[in-house]
Amino acid sequence: MSFHYSYNVRCLDYQWCNSLAIKVIIDQEECIMCGTCEDLCPEVFVLGEDDIAEIVEEYQTEDTAHGEIPEEQEECAQSAADACPVAIIHLT
Repeated sequence: MSFHYSYNVRCLDYQWCNSLAIKVIIDQEECIMCGTCEDLCPEVFVLGEDDIAEIVEEYQTEDTAHGEIPEEQEECAQSAADACPVAIIHLT
């Protein structure tokens, strides 16, 4: 029997890593630069230099459009996703 273990190399705190349960994806190509996400949830979203919605650096994974947020930020991020006029923010 073999086991496969996967570790997040950015994670140094076991408890903090396990709280990263919510994945966030922004379809940046469809962003209309309104700033609603940043207004409602600045802990998770920011408008970048080109005024396109991004995930704050702390929670980014692959790039500015992909991230993982702690459960305590889920409500905030979901309210921003629900309010986005072009529905480009997705939480899983």
